[in-house]
Amino acid sequence: MPNRSALPLIGLFALVTGGQAASRASDYLSPGDLAPAAMSCPSPGGDGPGTNRPVVTSVEADWFFTQWQAAGEPSLYQLSKQQDGPRRVVRFTWLRSFHGAIFIRVTEQRDGTWLLSARELTGTGGGRRPGLSAQRLDRPLTTAESAALSTVLNGGPLNGMAGAECAHGLDGAEWMFETVENGAYKFVTRQSPDSGPVHDLGLTFVGLTGWYIEPVY
Repeated sequence: MPNRSALPLIGLFALVTGGQAASRASDYLSPGDLAPAAMSCPSPGGDGPGTNRPVVTSVEADWFFTQWQAAGEPSLYQLSKQQDGPRRVVRFTWLRSFHGAIFIRVTEQRDGTWLLSARELTGTGGGRRPGLSAQRLDRPLTTAESAALSTVLNGGPLNGMAGAECAHGLDGAEWMFETVENGAYKFVTRQSPDSGPVHDLGLTFVGLTGWYIEPVY
């Protein structure tokens, strides 16, 4: 997993190796999330000037893109630009440092029915090289599942949340949610949350797959 405290050096490496992260990120992430001053973060000790940073750095964007591509996941940012797209799409991306990456996407179609698409890769989600497909699932949600999920999502569990947090550790897991609704794209990521809206919604999505996933971190 990229270390945000070491991002200036890693970002220089990305520049030297061709600067491809930005062009890839532009297909999968919104310009606002990639903007250099998207977030204002306080100094580590709290006694100096703060710094500005993007919600998603170029190194992180390249990392995310590589994992999405390996899983065959579409760009939800591009989907948000389509006027005739589905009513709502929400994707949970779970990049675990020591286990395979997991992607769970739910789509509310215009007729009100829901579809579930889930992928798990081999390897580790924190690695620069993603693994191969380990398991996959595609199915419509039942009426009961659809009603329960709609209730959760209509409650706006991610509303008002910042796209990312300033503090970030070396290991753990990246829990990412992307939402497309009414032409708007929203991105939220947290590192290894053990409670709160991102944690709870992530476990709700995992529950829809019926997969036994351990450990949870």
